[in-house]
This record gives sequence, C-alpha cells and structure tokens, in this order.
Amino acid sequence: MTKEYIEFRERPLDEEDINAIITDYIDSTNLTLYEIADRYELRINYLFKLLKENKVIDKETDANGYESFYEEHMGSGCEWDGETELGLIET
Repeated sequence: MTKEYIEFRERPLDEEDINAIITDYIDSTNLTLYEIADRYELRINYLFKLLKENKVIDKETDANGYESFYEEHMGSGCEWDGETELGLIET
C-alpha cells in the first residue's frame, strides 16, 4: 500500500459522510463490515475508529457482525472466542 492510498482511505470525512456510514452500519443487515468499508473506500481499522469516535460502539467487539468479521479477517478455520479483539481501534 502506498502512502497516498493509506491517506485516502483514512481521509477526514465531513459530517454528512460520517452520518451516511453510521446509517449504513446501523440499518444494514446484509452488508459485512468489510463491505461497508469498501463502499466508502475506507480502511477497516478506520471504520472501527469512526464507529468508536461517534459512540456507535464502545469497543471493536461491539460491532455488528464482529464474529463473522473476525473469522473472515483471521482466515478459514478460525473461530472467534467471543472475547478476543484484533486491536484495530488505536487507543
């Protein structure tokens, strides 16, 4: 990934974009976290950060669909234990 690519995918968003992302996240029952991030051209860790900063989630494991996300992120054969975080939200 180039520096420009990362900067674009972590670009500052205006309130309208943030609200659209949050609305998609809350209303979406058929989109994965990766699909929401792709829809808005965001890095997945930046999506988690936005959700936390806007008080939609308290920690990454609170995210809707986290179990499926974790298993997709970690690869075939991995199962989420219901507690482990990947550390995607920088503190």
